[in-house]
Amino acid sequence: MKQLIALFLAAIGLAPLAIAGEDGAPPDGNVAIQIAKDMELSSLLDTIAQATGRPILYDPNSQRIRGQKVGAALDMTVPQSRLFDSFRSILTAFELTLIPVGPSGYEVYLAVDSRSTNNFVKNRAIFLEPKQLRENRDRDGVFIATFIPIKHVENMTLVRTALSALVTPAGIGRVMEIPGGGIIIMDFAPTVYTMHQLIERLDQPSPTTQLLESIELEYAKAKEVAEAVQELWIEVVTTPAQRTRRGIRTPGPPPRIVPYEARNAVVVRGTRAEMEMIRGLVKKMDQPKHERHVINVVRLKYLRANALADTLTATLAAPTVIDPTAQVVPDSQSNSIIIAADRRSMSAIMDMVHALDVAPLQPTFK
Repeated sequence: MKQLIALFLAAIGLAPLAIAGEDGAPPDGNVAIQIAKDMELSSLLDTIAQATGRPILYDPNSQRIRGQKVGAALDMTVPQSRLFDSFRSILTAFELTLIPVGPSGYEVYLAVDSRSTNNFVKNRAIFLEPKQLRENRDRDGVFIATFIPIKHVENMTLVRTALSALVTPAGIGRVMEIPGGGIIIMDFAPTVYTMHQLIERLDQPSPTTQLLESIELEYAKAKEVAEAVQELWIEVVTTPAQRTRRGIRTPGPPPRIVPYEARNAVVVRGTRAEMEMIRGLVKKMDQPKHERHVINVVRLKYLRANALADTLTATLAAPTVIDPTAQVVPDSQSNSIIIAADRRSMSAIMDMVHALDVAPLQPTFK
């Protein structure tokens, strides 16, 4: 047969060309597809149905199908799980869309002209939440509908105008504004995903919008940090000119900083620029404090206190994990050393003392 699509098949099923996990192959394996350029679209549709197990119905007399050929030889490798999506993408080149109809899990796919049957395409749109758009961003030929909330933009007409430039023509795609709510988009999945990305860039709070944020602290106390930040803010940003130089151009009231001691957090109300500065101040203040020193007195058995104190002091001066503020003071009268260090460093210093304060080796005679 001249009209031929060559799929690598094993019996009735698809034969993966790569074992799962080898050479970067996906877990379900790869499938190689070879399509002859003189293959008619009707034969291609029949073979897609056979290879994927998805029933496809079409009108053989449709202008988009009758007598139409692929026109270019295709040789490609795709993951087995994306085989149907890959065929769907190929069909978009011929302005054919596969629309699922019927019960979920038992769908029949209708191959329709996406230009002349746009109303039917819209009626069969699949609804997706905005968070699902990314995983469907490359599914060509899948017509979807979604609702994207708008939080900050006030002039919705500008958003709708920007999105209209991306809409699939011939009345297929559509963007509808919901006043005070958001945008309804109906179009093919890749286009809707691009629109969503654009909306995320546009839907940003204005520099004058007041934000409310709770910043939880890990080390410092909320009341102390709130008072210090509020005082610093008054000193550093006091006049409109200073606010402008620092990029805080809002003529409104200064930010409000309140401690929420139940959660050891500070609650801040201010503009986006003010929030960024306050977060930086809070971060600098919320640092772990140096642990208080504990004191230990060690009476030596064999070494002299002065000599061991000198040795330990020299060791502490070297770059080690031991607290650099640790101190060792000898007491010659009792032959003891007094150690002041944090608890972690104290343990390390005591290990050194025990290792050094041992009986000297005795000479042996044979």
